[in-house]
Amino acid sequence: MYPIATELKVGNNQLDSYLPVRNKNNDISWQFVTGLALSYALKRKIEAYDPDQFREDCKTHMQELLDEPAFWSVLERMYFSSQDIFRVSPLFLLFHAQFVGEKISAGSTADKRL
Repeated sequence: MYPIATELKVGNNQLDSYLPVRNKNNDISWQFVTGLALSYALKRKIEAYDPDQFREDCKTHMQELLDEPAFWSVLERMYFSSQDIFRVSPLFLLFHAQFVGEKISAGSTADKRL
């Protein structure tokens, strides 16, 4: 084992170029970046299916299951009106990073580069 000096000096260890992420003059959509990273990590993607279509499909499906179809308005306020559906499960973040074929269909250049 290497000997450690008895008198240690604190140095200025600045890493100016370590992180490849710089957001100077870039508005980064972190929801998009999180959805994209999740898409690559899970090897899943959503193609041409926006949240509005998902809401309509949920409405159709839930109204078949609910005893009171009027209760859908409560569910819509809870999850869809305030965009809280994206907080239910990380999988919903995949809506932010949608693909068309192998290309990312939305997001700025800074988002894609990140």
